[in-house]
Amino acid sequence: MVYNRKGLLDLDPDPDPSHSRRQLTARSTFVRLFVPSYNLTHLTPSRTPTAATRFTLFASRVVVVLTLVAVFNLFVGAKPNCTLADRHTETSIVWGIRHQPIVNRGVPMLYIFLQDVLTGASRALTSLFSLENSATMQYDNSTLTITSVGTPDPFVTLFRGRYYLTFTAGNRVEIWSSSSLADIESSAARHVIWTPPQGTDHSADLWAPELHAVHGRWYVYYAAANPAHGNKSHRMYVLGGPPASEDPCRGQWEFLGRIVGMPDHWAIDGTVFELNGDIYFAYSGWPLEDAEEPSDLIQQLFILKLADPTSAASAAVVISAPQHPWEITREGNGTDHGINEGPQFLSSPDGGIAWRGLVYSCAGSWTHEYKMGLLQYIGGDPLDPESWRKGEEPLVQTRKHGTGPFGPGHGSFVTLGGEVVAIYHATDSPMDGWDNRRARAQRVLFTEEGPYMGRSFGMDTSRPEGGLVRRLKYRLARSTRSKYEMAGEKGLRILLGSRTAYN
Repeated sequence: MVYNRKGLLDLDPDPDPSHSRRQLTARSTFVRLFVPSYNLTHLTPSRTPTAATRFTLFASRVVVVLTLVAVFNLFVGAKPNCTLADRHTETSIVWGIRHQPIVNRGVPMLYIFLQDVLTGASRALTSLFSLENSATMQYDNSTLTITSVGTPDPFVTLFRGRYYLTFTAGNRVEIWSSSSLADIESSAARHVIWTPPQGTDHSADLWAPELHAVHGRWYVYYAAANPAHGNKSHRMYVLGGPPASEDPCRGQWEFLGRIVGMPDHWAIDGTVFELNGDIYFAYSGWPLEDAEEPSDLIQQLFILKLADPTSAASAAVVISAPQHPWEITREGNGTDHGINEGPQFLSSPDGGIAWRGLVYSCAGSWTHEYKMGLLQYIGGDPLDPESWRKGEEPLVQTRKHGTGPFGPGHGSFVTLGGEVVAIYHATDSPMDGWDNRRARAQRVLFTEEGPYMGRSFGMDTSRPEGGLVRRLKYRLARSTRSKYEMAGEKGLRILLGSRTAYN
């Protein structure tokens, strides 16, 4: 080999043309990235590069450096006693690098410093190559399982520092009460406030009870069926409890019957909310036009105004019907179930200025395709269907090739310290159906487009397709998420009042 007049390596003549081409390719790549004053094709002096060329070359070098340190970080990993959870508190992030007192049970400070730098570089590279939007990059999608037993249709009310959880128990209305939602299964006082008399038209399949304080009194709204007629006889019922200033688990409860003036048709999943100074009741029902010969293949969302907690002041109006493919479960035998159910009122933490409306569940609740969608209130008369706008995509669903949880749905929402947390049920297996629907908690982020919960969750087990950049981005994203998963779950536990001690 020889050197040219600039002191750079030149290519020797090589009797093997293919070998020369390989040398040219390798050396051209090096020169292309690090020698801006040379022509990239012939390795000879060229004109002075423009500002745009210099910037492009500088950016190329940055990408190369970030790639090297990020790949190093991927394969070096974290030392056993140097996890993010150990150093979670008193930590700030500046340009992707954590700055904090370096005290960690004897781990060398140099290693910690290098790990922080490499982690920051890895996160920067992941962001650079990311195919997701900015909301995804800022969103903590940690999901916390808060019950180990089936608690379908969970509804949470927060009152004077205590959480009150109701869920579908089947033959009774039961309330769990605890100062910690994260540990509610182990710490709750459990109260059965209502068991219907056997043989009545409301003594079977009690579904989705909800505890609400309305006009100074506690009420529970729930669906129940006549055991002689089964599912098609489901109607909405109301229980009346103690004054809303008292603990709802310590007073007397009474059966108040159906909501007066509500249509006599199949109805479940009723919820109460205030909008523009009035009280409204939303529920899921079979189409009214099919009342004579009802079909269970379609469920719509209805709304009516309440004159008082047990009486309707208006007719029921349809504000949502299944229309998107993701709202429909196809059985494969020509039978399609279009389902909208489980409406829950959701308001942004700013008092509903940014967003307010209903979150509903759709597709078959017995499948892993169960999910939640959005129905935004855009102003006007809530009884006018034009006052509601349906989202084009689900709020949250299970990732197509994910590892679960599966079938997230029938959620409720609590606001804690300026953060909104969703409480919904999901299963651990795609084959669980209606079994093992356990309560989960997950944060809700509000963006310019509305509520955001990551669109989908569950680790993606499919192999990424495409080139090197896409595969590298995939590996970096998985590595970064796994390192921050523990810290995200810990933060959510703390937010929900966990009593668990962390070492």
